[in-house]
Amino acid sequence: GGGGGGGGRCRVSVEEGSLSEVDWSEAAVVLCNGGAFDLPLQAALARACESLRFGAVVITTTEPLRSHLFEIVAKLTDVPMSWGTATVFLQRRKRLGKWVAGILPKK
Repeated sequence: GGGGGGGGRCRVSVEEGSLSEVDWSEAAVVLCNGGAFDLPLQAALARACESLRFGAVVITTTEPLRSHLFEIVAKLTDVPMSWGTATVFLQRRKRLGKWVAGILPKK
């Protein structure tokens, strides 16, 4: 069941590990505090997030997720963090037509 203020419960888990080792394809929300990620790690994050289902939300700091499969829903500036302030991006996984499945690389 989902949250949404209706008194329902949802399962929350926190995963720590390598992007290549943790399966998060069923996640509804992914939070990644990756302000110090270099470009290869940002690209790996984007590829990992592309396995998320339609409507999943990815929250990143400093830089948005660089993927055409996500749309920026909100950009928040000067958000207080333990180290100062940051820009926070909320992005949502887009719905894609069936034709896209034929052109995306297979896992």
